[in-house]
Amino acid sequence: MMRKLLVVTLFSAFLLSLINCGGGGGGGDDGSTPSSDTVTGSLVKGYIADATITFYALNSDGSRGAQLGTGTTDGSGNYSVDIRPAPTGPFLAESSGGSYDDEVTSTAVTLADTDHFCAVLPAGTTQAAVTALTHMACLRALAVAAGEVPLADAVDSSNAAIANQFNLASIISVLPVDASNSTDNNTASRDRRLYGIVLAGIAKQAETLGVGSFDLATALATDAADGTLDGLDNLVPITIPDSAVTLDPDAALVDLQTGIDDFLGSLRNQTNLLDASVSLTATPIGINTAGKLYTTTTALPAWIYGEVGSVQISVNGGVEPYFCVLASGTLPAGLTLSADCTLSGTIADPGGSPTTIFPPFEVNVADDAASPDSLSIPLYVTAVGAGPTVVPVTSGECTAGEFCDAQIATATGGVPPYYYTADTFSNGAPPLGLVVGIDGRLTGTAPNAEGTYAFSVCVVDSIGAFDCATTSVTINLPGVEQFDGFYTGSYSGTASCPGFNFPISGSSSVTISNGAISGTSDDGNITGTITANGAVSMGAVGADCPAQFTGSASIDAGGNASAGGSWSCTVSSCPGDPGSASGSWSSSRLD
Repeated sequence: MMRKLLVVTLFSAFLLSLINCGGGGGGGDDGSTPSSDTVTGSLVKGYIADATITFYALNSDGSRGAQLGTGTTDGSGNYSVDIRPAPTGPFLAESSGGSYDDEVTSTAVTLADTDHFCAVLPAGTTQAAVTALTHMACLRALAVAAGEVPLADAVDSSNAAIANQFNLASIISVLPVDASNSTDNNTASRDRRLYGIVLAGIAKQAETLGVGSFDLATALATDAADGTLDGLDNLVPITIPDSAVTLDPDAALVDLQTGIDDFLGSLRNQTNLLDASVSLTATPIGINTAGKLYTTTTALPAWIYGEVGSVQISVNGGVEPYFCVLASGTLPAGLTLSADCTLSGTIADPGGSPTTIFPPFEVNVADDAASPDSLSIPLYVTAVGAGPTVVPVTSGECTAGEFCDAQIATATGGVPPYYYTADTFSNGAPPLGLVVGIDGRLTGTAPNAEGTYAFSVCVVDSIGAFDCATTSVTINLPGVEQFDGFYTGSYSGTASCPGFNFPISGSSSVTISNGAISGTSDDGNITGTITANGAVSMGAVGADCPAQFTGSASIDAGGNASAGGSWSCTVSSCPGDPGSASGSWSSSRLD
């Protein structure tokens, strides 16, 4: 029989799915070369540059195991680290040192080597943020695992609870944008902007308290470590590092919301968003008992008016089967909640506003035995056409080895202006050497390989709503005009007459124009042709030895053209029977 219930509160919010998402897999050491993974992501409290980020295996009790790999963040806080062996269970990311510009004050902050952020990552993670929020979940998960709760359960439940507390889709797979950086917000999804706003709210709150924002973030993580955001470490008041300020019981709740609101209303806010909210009731962080029921669903995907949608609340642990019932409030008309925790249906378009916020409602989730922690899940509904729609342009063409500038996408709907980006996680990257610009144009030097290349491109509007689609570009081999120019060179060889041989050498200068070759050599005028793939055929009109030149031309990566090959002729001036001559030639373009 059902005993205790999980209360799932669905708050109103406007969250969109991710442009960037994690993936990948793990492997073990079986005596052969260990498998490896590359983990990429960003370190953000403001973008933390020049920090060391190190990955470690985790033991079942949450203690640190072997080092898997280490790297350094770039000027935007980004990192890419090869880890070996690829972990088969949850693993740890930890930063050390670095510097950043505060989102609120623009002050340059240099961190000591002892200043750390950490994140606990599920097995298979290949993209991860490391932030003040992941640090909160990290300290709690390691404490829970030390209490003999299975490590994977401790990690998943702690990450989900922190994401739920701050109404974010994920604190791991979503890479936050610096909310004060106008350029980066142009191409960031709404989820990334919302994450950045929460981090900026911590910075604004720190300014109000007169403390460092990194120090406040550290104190908030200490607060989360015991599982309750109440300003206490168990029963001990928490003092913010490097200050005499004690953490207020509402620091991670009401006070943080005040900081977020103050930042949203400031000139530092470059997200183009006007509202963001955290849950003002503290959510228990991380499960406390082995086998306890918990859920990792933190945000439901958007519903579109008039279209069928379906999502299942993710429930783990406990004793199956799981059950869901509506506890309070009213579901949006057209939606139903099944006992197996699936929310599905079609919401009729009421007309008017492109986004409708429904009153909060609650869902109880339970198993047959255990009592889970409470969780909040945002729900939002978007009108058809409310967001932007990317329109692929597949007629773009580039020439191999040459600079390319081709429109590969346009957009309609949403809130202009539009910004475009490649979506390398969905359908591969653009051809090597080419990049998608924010104007929807593909630019760069095209690779030397003909063919049609398909890849995914996304459009993001000014409020972070986005759409992605597959587009393509065709790369053609260059035409014969690629070889146009003035060439100089030389030729050499040996002439053979009956009874004796003698050397031949000379110089030449020719002009190539649209496949035609003309010029002179020491032995006469030269005419000939060249094809688009560089095949050369020339003839030199000489009194004693009318030579035929054959060979090929090529252009290197720097645009330098050269040609060369062999020549031969019949020598008519030999005493007695005619002789022959042959050799090699070479030439280089001067302009």
